Amino acid sequence: NYHGFDLSDPRFADQKVRQAFMYAIDRPTIIEQLYGGQATLANCAYILPQYFPDGLNDYAQNVDTAKQLLSDAGFDTSQPVEILTYYADQLSQDVLVTIQQFMSDVGVQVEIRAVDTPTYNQITPDPSQWDVVFAGAADGPDPDVLSTHFESIEANPAVLNRSGIKDAQLDDLFAQGRAAVDPDARAAIYQQICQIMNEQVYWAPLWVPTRFGGASTNIENFVWVPAPGGGRYYDQAELWSLAA
Repeated sequence: NYHGFDLSDPRFADQKVRQAFMYAIDRPTIIEQLYGGQATLANCAYILPQYFPDGLNDYAQNVDTAKQLLSDAGFDTSQPVEILTYYADQLSQDVLVTIQQFMSDVGVQVEIRAVDTPTYNQITPDPSQWDVVFAGAADGPDPDVLSTHFESIEANPAVLNRSGIKDAQLDDLFAQGRAAVDPDARAAIYQQICQIMNEQVYWAPLWVPTRFGGASTNIENFVWVPAPGGGRYYDQAELWSLAA
C-alpha cells in the first residue's frame, strides 16, 4: 500500500512535501493496532531485503519535522488534500481515518473519497481529478514488475505511471535492471532504485499486509508461496490432488 501523488499538482512538486507525508504518519502504530501486527513496513516500493541499500530513511514519525518541511516548501495548509481510494473495506477505512488524524496533527486537512474500482480506473488517468491516492500495487519476486509505475511515459509510453513520475535516472536504472543477467548485479541496480524511491518519495510507501491462504486438509502436495504485495506467486497447482 502506498500514497501516490499527482506530481503535476504544484503542491506536491516539492520533495519536502512528499517527505512530510512520510514523517507525519505513524506507520508502525497503524500496523500494530489496525493490522494486528500482520504487515511489513515499506521504506521504498520493495520489501525483499536483497533490494535494500544501506542507510534507508525509515521516516520514523516526527510531527515537528513534517511541519518544518511543509513550511520550508511553502505548502498551503488552508487547502484540503483529497485522498482517493478504491478500498471500501472497514479496515482500510479505519486506516484512512487514522491517517487523516495524523495529517491533521501537522496542519494538513485531509478529505477521503472512496469509490469502486471501475470509477477509480476512470478517474486516475486524469490527474486534474485527484490529489493523492491510497492504493496498492502488485509486487513480486522480480523487482522489474514495478517499473510500469515508475518509468516515465516519455521513456516508455506503455507504462501505467499515473503519478507522472519523470526521473531520467530511474528510467536508465530500470533499463539496466532488465538487461542485467547476474543476480548480484541486478540486485545492486535495484538497490539504487530503492534509494531514489526512498529519498524522492514519488510514492509514499506504507506497508505490505501479510497474505494468508487456506486449503482443505484433503489436498495433497499443496504448495502456496504468496509474493510480496499479492503479485506473482508460486503454487504448483498442477501437482495438487485430492486424497481418496
